[in-house]
Amino acid sequence: MSVLKDQTKQNHNEKSRKPWRSYLIFLAIAAAGTLTLYPMMAEAVEVQIRELNLDVAISTEVLAWLSLINPFVLALIAITLGHLTVRKTGLRSFTYEWDRLRKPFLSSFLPTVKAGIVGGVAAGAIIVAADLVFRSWLPPELLATGEMPGISHILMAFFYGGVVEELMMRWGLMTLLVWLFWKVFQRKKNEPGGAAFWTAILVSSLIFAIGHFGATAAVTDITPVVFIRMLLLNGAAGVIFGWLYWKKGLETAMVAHIMAHVVMNGTAFIGALIL
Repeated sequence: MSVLKDQTKQNHNEKSRKPWRSYLIFLAIAAAGTLTLYPMMAEAVEVQIRELNLDVAISTEVLAWLSLINPFVLALIAITLGHLTVRKTGLRSFTYEWDRLRKPFLSSFLPTVKAGIVGGVAAGAIIVAADLVFRSWLPPELLATGEMPGISHILMAFFYGGVVEELMMRWGLMTLLVWLFWKVFQRKKNEPGGAAFWTAILVSSLIFAIGHFGATAAVTDITPVVFIRMLLLNGAAGVIFGWLYWKKGLETAMVAHIMAHVVMNGTAFIGALIL
């Protein structure tokens, strides 16, 4: 009997391994993505110092670099939580499965890319269309300026928004919520049910939308219309990304998030050419 147990344990160890490689990969991606925030942080710090008439001994560049610590720490916590809770939830990352289960990454990921592109285009189209609906009630700061998005803005949107935010909101928060709802409300089940997934998608999408409050408030005053717009647009996109994470995989949700920014920035680019 002990020989059989040892053989079973050996076979299990041969098939799976500790996922420290994917953990380090996610951390490296989060660090690189966080760096794309620097131009925005430098501008924000400079504006705050000027508007508040502050006399600071540290340069704005150093303050901007220090401002990157908080988003990276949040990403670190999310990546850690995702790795600790994802195993029995049924949620998947192709990078994680390549690491822990030795599954080929590309053969698992590539068949889901089309779904990611379609979902991302849909999310971007919803945001663009909703902006047209809200246009009459929006302040000038939130209206299209007729200017092409800068390279730094595009890099930030694609790499921080499209990748790091998915590591935080889907891999970290949504995975944790699915695990919690399963353990608290569905503990008699061997795996989470649909209600746990949908609740986690909706809650994480709401938090994802509220997470844009600071960026919105930095641009304009928060009126009821601006607040509702922020919740609806980002919340709807979050639901699409969350559903794709559940049904396809984390990297598919990343593709969708990036494609949503492609649609939004592409629309702004076309608008800049026309206006």
